[in-house]
Amino acid sequence: MTQASTVLARGFQEASNEVLRFVQDRLTKNVDSLNRLAGCRSVQDVVAVQSELVRDTLWQVIDANKRVAELSLRIADEAARAVHAQADGNADRARRAA
Repeated sequence: MTQASTVLARGFQEASNEVLRFVQDRLTKNVDSLNRLAGCRSVQDVVAVQSELVRDTLWQVIDANKRVAELSLRIADEAARAVHAQADGNADRARRAA
């Protein structure tokens, strides 16, 4: 169980890091978009920049969620293997003791 807990803790840390990277990148892109909006000279330019910002944000959210989901599946699989290995070891010891 200790190995599974370690795997899960590492997975939580990796997922947290992924979310922090997303937030940092999103903040940088939002500041860039605000600068671009400030330089717009027409309504069409504003709409174009705003549309690009929405589209980019949506794709970035989808991509970040995909990476976190893949990470979660990998970590869950690793934790399950650790639990199974421990259970198999316990069963082997119980058979030898009997």
